[in-house]
Amino acid sequence: MTALDFAAVEQGLATLREKGLVAQRYEPGGRASKYGHRIEVLLNSEDPKQTGLICALLLRGPQTLGELKTRTERLCAFADVAEVESLLQELSVRVDGPIVGKLPRQPGQKEARYQQLFTPAAAAPAPSASPAPTAVPAGPPTPDRLAQLEQRVAALEAALKALEKGPNGPV
Repeated sequence: MTALDFAAVEQGLATLREKGLVAQRYEPGGRASKYGHRIEVLLNSEDPKQTGLICALLLRGPQTLGELKTRTERLCAFADVAEVESLLQELSVRVDGPIVGKLPRQPGQKEARYQQLFTPAAAAPAPSASPAPTAVPAGPPTPDRLAQLEQRVAALEAALKALEKGPNGPV
């Protein structure tokens, strides 16, 4: 959860307005200021399919072609995943710089994922959703490792007891 004060929100909106990425909407009788995105300025395109893909990638992170097709249905309609892939390819080879990148297929995953390249965190490949299994050393555990495991088990048991008690007594 993000906690922002009014001044931080106003500063963020002012910066976005300066860049032409947000526009204030005036509604007769409206009590609160309303704003709308201007992503078409950022994309340099009015294509709702591009907007839909970028919105899905910004909101949900790296995704497969099928996930993108399904998750953009309310914003735009794609005939098939080939159309999604074609548009993503266009967005990845733009003259003014790519805005979408294809991640290498991770071990254990069937398909490659695509990500947006607007945020700095997106420049580095996203970590795998499930961590790779770690190899357990063969043979008897060392005393240090055994002591560490015993401490972890004790901490987990204490946490479980605290959860069972709950804030209002035993569950």
